[in-house]
Amino acid sequence: MKIKAFFLAILMLSLSHFVYAAVSGTSTIGTQTTNDIVSISIVPTDDVINAGESIQFVAVAIDNEGIKKNVTYSVSDGSITSDGILTVTKAGKTFITARQGDVSAVATITVLPATPHHINIASSPTFVYGDKYTADGLFTYQVFDKYDNEIVVDQTLVKATIKKNTIGNLLGRLINSDGSNINSPYIAIIRPVLIGGYISEAGQILFFERGTYTITVKYGDIVGTKEFAVIFREPYTDIKAWQDYHMGKLNLDTRIITIQYDINGGILKVIPLQGKVYDDFYNQGLMCKFYAICEGHYHILGIRQELIEQNSKKIINKAFMMLIQGVK
Repeated sequence: MKIKAFFLAILMLSLSHFVYAAVSGTSTIGTQTTNDIVSISIVPTDDVINAGESIQFVAVAIDNEGIKKNVTYSVSDGSITSDGILTVTKAGKTFITARQGDVSAVATITVLPATPHHINIASSPTFVYGDKYTADGLFTYQVFDKYDNEIVVDQTLVKATIKKNTIGNLLGRLINSDGSNINSPYIAIIRPVLIGGYISEAGQILFFERGTYTITVKYGDIVGTKEFAVIFREPYTDIKAWQDYHMGKLNLDTRIITIQYDINGGILKVIPLQGKVYDDFYNQGLMCKFYAICEGHYHILGIRQELIEQNSKKIINKAFMMLIQGVK
């Protein structure tokens, strides 16, 4: 009976120690006693920095005895030292976690882009000589910091210019060989259109010269550039403008233009300028006038193509006749 009472006492003592450990937060493993972590505090909990900057975090873990413990840091973006110094270059939200055992605390940092560093201009399609395009949004571009974070900028502060890389055929013909008339009033009026296209009051742009152009976008001190091409539409893509024909007489009153083609010893063609395109030239604004001139150029190219084909047929026919009749 005494032995049973002795074991009962031992059992009660063990149970009382178990309840105390659960309430006090003290765990006993073998002969080693550890205190449980009750809470972790971290500062700052919410802040804003710019990309590339560093910020100091301080986190403390407290156990049930009120003793401070060290924590381990981790971040969703960037890097953080064991002392809690965070450096991050990616714009957006970054989450910092301080952990000790199974207990953790999380802080949030908002990372803003750094100062503007470079401009990217998106690749554009090839433009067609004489076609009309909406000038607004003709090119798309983005401003970035040095870490490639996009910066939303005030569009009114962005300046974009377009310029032809070399003097084109038409402008070259308008300027004397010695350049003496380069500053004439007529050249001064037409030159901006030839090197940068014509933009109408309605916001349309028409490229008046074929060749390679460069768009320059400037935001503050940051500059971005991109080359693009203006080509003839099919089937005249590979034709060199003014290569083998020359303007002759032009009479806008009678709508007649004379073209000298350097084909088969020289062919003179008188071309009537008839149709709605040329009616608009007389009755509408500058955009229609420039468009009519471009369409007139295509008209000239079309006749040139026909003459080349006719000339080729004549050469082939002559060659066949020589084969049939024999060369005398």
